[in-house]
This record gives sequence, structure tokens and C-alpha cells, in this order.
Amino acid sequence: MPTKTGPSDSIPTIHSLTIDEASLTITSKEYQRAIEDYDRAIELDPAYVAAYDNRYVAYRLLGNYELALLDIDCILTLQEMIEARIYNNRGLILSYLKRYQEAIEDYKRGLREEPDDIYLLYNTAVAMARWQGMAVAEPYINRAREALLAVSDDNLQGAKLYGLGGLAALVSEIDQALIYLGQALLQGEQIIGWARHDIAWLDLRNDPRFQAIITEI
Repeated sequence: MPTKTGPSDSIPTIHSLTIDEASLTITSKEYQRAIEDYDRAIELDPAYVAAYDNRYVAYRLLGNYELALLDIDCILTLQEMIEARIYNNRGLILSYLKRYQEAIEDYKRGLREEPDDIYLLYNTAVAMARWQGMAVAEPYINRAREALLAVSDDNLQGAKLYGLGGLAALVSEIDQALIYLGQALLQGEQIIGWARHDIAWLDLRNDPRFQAIITEI
């Protein structure tokens, strides 16, 4: 699961319209136009972290993982203090590229900052399962499930249900996984973007029931 893009620092007036337009176009799935908007913002200010952050999201949703990774790496070079979510999002892209060991190293860096972060715990479990197999991944899956079940924040219910679904998919509890996924979708359309790329769902990508859920909107 990608960590929600964090709020940017104070946005200079010269960039405000560009960034706002791009955010709206991502919502309407016009990803390429959004990327062009962020490109212009970066041309105006090559050190503008928020533009790289948002462009990473667009690249990730388009499946351009190598370019998404480049933008995350730019953020790492530009910021002195690295948030846990940046390590999470970098690990996520590395896992999509099947660079699992590197992904887990990034997740560990994030967990040192936020040891109970549900996104980091979930993504670590998924990467471990794909890299080392279920026997090795089992304690990571259990830890992630416990953290997700403990979530009470209303704003995180979509992530909670989605994460429980992804973990159920990993352990081949298919019916339960799809129930969770359908419930998560009711919490927000962004769930579809997560499921289309998340390697927890690899074995279900061609399942008609999974396809029906992620094409509902």
C-alpha cells in the first residue's frame, strides 16, 4: 500500500496553479497531463520536492516504476530529514520491480522511524512472501494483520480493509480477500489503483471476481 502523499511545504505562488491542476487531473485519471504539469513545476524550480512527490504518484499509477523510482531518489537527495512514508513509497516501487531485498531494507528504515506504521508493516509482509516464501513471511504477515485489526481511526478504515484483504490473498484465503477488497472499495476509489499494482494480488490478477471489483468504477 502506498502511504498517502504528505502535505507539501509552503507552495510558492508561481507553482500553485500548476500543482493544484495536477492534483485534480490525477483524481480524474488524466495521469499524463498531470505529469506534464509537474514537469513544468520542476523546470521552474528543480529543487521543488512536492512536484517530485506528486509526479512519483502519477508515474506509479501509470506503471512507470523506473521513472517513479527516479523521482523518489530525487526527494532523498533534496531532503535532509526523510519521512518514513518516503522509505515506504520507495520500497513499494522496488517491490514492483521485484527488487525485494532492497525494498525490505527501505521498509526497515521506515520502521525505525515509525515502528507501528500499517503501510510499512503490510508492505514488508508482502515483499517477504514474494521473496522468501510463506514460511519465512508468516511472522511478518501476523504482525501486519494484528496492526491492521487494531486500527480504529475512521480515516484509515479503507487502508485497514484493503490491507486485511491483501494479507488474506497472500495466504490463499481468496473469498475473504475479495470480501475485504470490496468493502475497502466503498471507502474510496484510490483502492482500485492500489490493487491493480499491489503484488499481494498477483495470483488473483486474472480471476474474474477480482477483475469485476477493480473495474467497478
